[in-house]
Amino acid sequence: MSEPVTESALRGVKKAIQDFVAPEIRDLKGEISKLNTRIGGLEKLSDTQFRAIRDQQEAHFRALMAAIGESKATMELNAFKMISALTERVAVLEATRQ
Repeated sequence: MSEPVTESALRGVKKAIQDFVAPEIRDLKGEISKLNTRIGGLEKLSDTQFRAIRDQQEAHFRALMAAIGESKATMELNAFKMISALTERVAVLEATRQ
């Protein structure tokens, strides 16, 4: 007894899918796996580069803050010297007026 045409057609479509589409899907899975591996490597590389940039920025910021602190200390010392010199001059002037 022969099969109905629809069952025969379904088997033909199923075989075509197994013969042509399935290998393509396996190939695509392999390509996706390769891409995932490359993306993972790029993520690691970008993380490393961003970490290096952040570390460099932090080092520059610390150096800048140290320079600002040193500049502030120098300015305070110069102001103290000027005030001391003026205080001495005022004391001399007051001593000579009495």
